[in-house]
Amino acid sequence: MGILGIVTIGQAPRADLVRDFTDRLNGVEVLERGALDDLDEAGVLALRPEPGDGVLATRLRNCTTAVVARERLIPLIQSAINQLEHDGASVILVACTDRFESLHSSRPLLFPEALFGPAVVAMAAGHKVGVLCPVEERIPDVRAHWRKYLDSFEITAVNPYQSLPDDFTVAGQRLAAQDCSLIAMDCMGYSVEMMALVHAANGLPVLLSRTVVARLVAELING
Repeated sequence: MGILGIVTIGQAPRADLVRDFTDRLNGVEVLERGALDDLDEAGVLALRPEPGDGVLATRLRNCTTAVVARERLIPLIQSAINQLEHDGASVILVACTDRFESLHSSRPLLFPEALFGPAVVAMAAGHKVGVLCPVEERIPDVRAHWRKYLDSFEITAVNPYQSLPDDFTVAGQRLAAQDCSLIAMDCMGYSVEMMALVHAANGLPVLLSRTVVARLVAELING
């Protein structure tokens, strides 16, 4: 049985994320590393996006949200991948639904975008898809991504790290009111509990990136 290395684009440990994975991995050992693990508050602030930068949102150890420039984060993600290789991970997952073409590893390197995106597209026939993303700043990038694959969709932002349960209820109701009939929760920060809140708000089928990816990783690493 292999060892799964999980790279968060924020700071480890991420007990919330790892719990939803281990529940589906049948005893597989999980190693964690965060791209921002070695940075203090000033170091994280130095990564804030400037006009024209790609934008990513993630969680810090103090459970606050960090919004960072995608391009400046990539070398830090690569360093985290290298550390997990050194620590013995046999498969490495970058726990972010954005696309990262330049990252590399000597081990199998998995990206949720490549796993979750096709799953949504496969289920989307006949549906208008409601997409949840973590922060308003991400909406332009998320819209550009899904426009390549979906004919009809709406996007709303709800922060997985700072929102209240009612915020997920409101987001689910808003997407249903926009005639969406399938929900895609497009951020690895969203949990099973958050998915349940969205489903309860509208009764629609919900695809959660975290659990879709976890099930596919389980097939690979347990096979």
